[in-house]
Amino acid sequence: MINALNIDTGRALTGYLRSPGHGLFFDPNRNHDAWLQAAPLTTQVAASVDDILQMLEARFPADPQGDAAAEAIDADPDEVEAFRRQIKQKSYAVADSSATVKTRGSAQKAFADAVKANYEYRCAITGVATKDFLVAAHIVPWSKDQSIRLDPSNGICLSLFVDRAFEKGHLLLEDDLTIRIDWGRVGKDQALRSQLKPYDGQKLGVPKQEAPRPAYLQRRRALVAETG
Repeated sequence: MINALNIDTGRALTGYLRSPGHGLFFDPNRNHDAWLQAAPLTTQVAASVDDILQMLEARFPADPQGDAAAEAIDADPDEVEAFRRQIKQKSYAVADSSATVKTRGSAQKAFADAVKANYEYRCAITGVATKDFLVAAHIVPWSKDQSIRLDPSNGICLSLFVDRAFEKGHLLLEDDLTIRIDWGRVGKDQALRSQLKPYDGQKLGVPKQEAPRPAYLQRRRALVAETG
């Protein structure tokens, strides 16, 4: 039964079982009697909820918040090596069906090694070269496309501050690698404005190879636009 669920349904069910809802719920898809009383968990389900949660969490692991978090996950050396071989073979997919939390960390490790080496271990925007401050940032986020999760041209080496700005849509990249700051998102935070202003209109540092693909940059901008 669990194997038949898609990832969004699986994660939603996981969240519900961690904290089952109580009281009245409104179903917008019903024209009449839209207010519903949630049925309590059956005795059998309640007794097995911990086991069910373990199976759900293994099948549908929660996606860490951003690439920096993923780089902090413990990695499996064998998985990392397997993903490195995939990258060399230009095979970039990591399927959700096999992506446990540890697999996410292993994939990010292999991806980060390729991306950071591509940028010679230097932030493509700030020039920061201290390795503890560098992140391999996905252009099209990990959660949005299983087929390009390991693609080095879907990654940019960034320092932590601009990685956060890129992740949250405050910093965008045009197809020609021009950096644009979304001042509307920055708002009235003058300190943040002063930190980001020097990069507005500048060009991203060009990597040795595997430059960001315009198609990926377009998808990133579209995703950011969807969030308002």
